Parts: sequence; structure tokens; C-alpha cells
Amino acid sequence: MAAPYFAEPFGNLNHCAVETAYRTATDGRMKERLLMVLLSMEGRHAPEIAAAVHRTPETVLRWLHRWNKSGFGGLDDRPYSGRPPVLTPEEQAVTVKWVNEQAESGRRLTCRQISVHIFENFGKKPDHDTVCRMLHRHGSSWKKPGKQDHRGDPALQCEFKKNLKKREKKNRQPVFFTKMK
Repeated sequence: MAAPYFAEPFGNLNHCAVETAYRTATDGRMKERLLMVLLSMEGRHAPEIAAAVHRTPETVLRWLHRWNKSGFGGLDDRPYSGRPPVLTPEEQAVTVKWVNEQAESGRRLTCRQISVHIFENFGKKPDHDTVCRMLHRHGSSWKKPGKQDHRGDPALQCEFKKNLKKREKKNRQPVFFTKMK
């Protein structure tokens, strides 16, 4: 069985400093990591801490090692890589500006139409989901156009009534009555 591993006071950071940081932390992930360190400083073993915070003992040990090595800085999230964006920030700005101009003129666009526009202008073919996420990041929201109510516009009301009368005349069939026996 491996020897227990505990968080040690880092430099001049003692239990009180860690507890103060824990109580004032607003980020939930940082708060959880500080709790792991606090419980370890109180003498609890990694499996006990893991049960208390619903993590694996390996996760607890990883954060305790990072605390012992770097203090508060070791508990911060490390930068992680991801897929690079399809469009550069300048291309995104141009696209968002074009979409906003189209929206102001009353034109409704789908993400697929915007994707085609990007391909025609920049030679890049982003997926329509990528376009949707990009627009969302820039403050745009997806709205489905609603049905137009014929009761709101007097001209449409008049046209609707004329069409209704024509349809009634077309569908009118003679009714025959017979005498019941």
C-alpha cells in the first residue's frame, strides 16, 4: 500500500489562507480544488476526500500534487488546445456585419445560406452548425419567422374575403332533400 500523500502549506500559505480563499472563491471548480486541499491539510486521505467531493482518488492526488508544486497557481485550469477556427477573426467580423445588414433589410437567412456566402467570399466551407455557433458568439440569435396574420392588414383582409368567397362557390354542391318514410 502506498504511503498517504497530503497537501503541505505552500510557502507562507497556511490553512487559514486556504480556507479564506475557499470561502471567497466564486468559480465552482476552483472551490472544489481548494476543498480538496483543505481536507488534505486536515489529515484526510485521498480516498476519503474523493468520496466527499465525488471524484476519484487519482483526481484528488493530481490536484494535491499540483498544489504542493505550485500553490494557488497549480489549481488554475491549464490552457487546452482545440480545433482552430475555420474563419479568422477578420473574416468572422465581415460575415457578422453582412448578416446584420441582411437582417436589417428584412431578409431572413439560414445558416446554410450563410455557409454558402462564406464559401463564395473566402473559399472556406464551414458546417452550418459552426456558422450557428459563430453567430451566437457574436450576439446573434436564431429566430423562426412567424406566420403572417391576415387580420392585421386591411388589404390582406379584403383579399382573403374575396378568395374565401371564390372557394365557397367552387365547393358548393347541390343538396337534395328526400322525403323520409
